[in-house]
Amino acid sequence: MNSFLADKTSNSPALRPLDDTVEYIRANGARVVPLYIVAVAPTTMATLMLLDTVSTGMYSALPEGCMLLAVATLWKWAWGSAVQARIQAALSGRSGAPLPGRMTYIIALKLVASMAMLWGSFLVLPAIYGFFLSGMAAPILLDSGRSALEGAQWAIRWVGDSMNRALKIISAVSILFLVAYLGVTLLQLMITHTVMPSLLGMDPTELSLTIWGWAWQMAVLYMLFLVFDFFWMVASVLLYHDIQSRRAGVDLGQRLTTLGG
Repeated sequence: MNSFLADKTSNSPALRPLDDTVEYIRANGARVVPLYIVAVAPTTMATLMLLDTVSTGMYSALPEGCMLLAVATLWKWAWGSAVQARIQAALSGRSGAPLPGRMTYIIALKLVASMAMLWGSFLVLPAIYGFFLSGMAAPILLDSGRSALEGAQWAIRWVGDSMNRALKIISAVSILFLVAYLGVTLLQLMITHTVMPSLLGMDPTELSLTIWGWAWQMAVLYMLFLVFDFFWMVASVLLYHDIQSRRAGVDLGQRLTTLGG
């Protein structure tokens, strides 16, 4: 993390799950990263295919590309739930509800949450409700015997009751994403305006045209999205367990220390 944000998050209980997420990924990333790669591989292929389709002007292939992306998204949700189930089982020390039996409800809840983020926020609820509901759908339904409706009500009620904390979390993630994008942009500027012409004696004109084209920038944003999507996938489980541990008086930090060896 950026040092300023690290200081703020370490001093603020509201953002503790984000710090815990960094520690969990550092110590246990090898257990979940392969599953996440499997989860996002089809989505990545579909997204890059759509970017190529639009950049080359082959708009007739857009319907097929969108259909492929929709199917790949369902695949991502299913495997992403497996990632969260693995993290949840390690944190709680028990397997929880069987994932295959709850998968339909998890995907349905994520679909509702996505619709809430994209369209429902104009009519019913702010997008922040859908953001947290989507992230915690699997942890909620795998940890208890709640129905999908009860799980959605629990998440919405938690966001409503803890809006200040929810806003701090989403603001911190957004700032980190912006800092990361600015960092990547500055790195590209340094390569094309300093390293290539001055140190390598190369003409960066053609590369600059590619890098500053919208297709390349969209690809960069998508790759950054994958990093933060994985981060939030892990953070959602830790946030849910942080909420539960506060109510049950369980030290989540001690659990993470145990997992890290």
